Amino acid sequence: MSDEPRTLVVETELDAPPDRVWRALSDPKLSSSWLPTGKVGTRPGERFSLDDEGRRIDCEVLDAEPGRRLRLSWREAGSAVSSQVTFVVSPGAAGGSRLRIVHEPVLASLAGRRTAPRPRSFQTRMAA
Repeated sequence: MSDEPRTLVVETELDAPPDRVWRALSDPKLSSSWLPTGKVGTRPGERFSLDDEGRRIDCEVLDAEPGRRLRLSWREAGSAVSSQVTFVVSPGAAGGSRLRIVHEPVLASLAGRRTAPRPRSFQTRMAA
């Protein structure tokens, strides 16, 4: 298995409007159903940590356009590998939204340790 840095891109159409998707990203009561647990910051320069099943992820908001775009630095505590995760919310078809998540760089050796993404949980939260 090559351990060259790669870019992971996830795009999905959601039935919820963009403001609801943004709340699911920024409200800890909602975001913890599809992201590691913790309060996600939304102001540039804000630092916070998430709990990914016992692994601490240290983050900083690099830039944000509330309701539309959030770019974070992302580093597992104790790791020398730093990456960035960008969430982009845009209007989708029929009043819904399009969510694009870009995580880069991702190393294959680290990605293999992660649990599977929870897109179904996210979709369920959007329907509520």
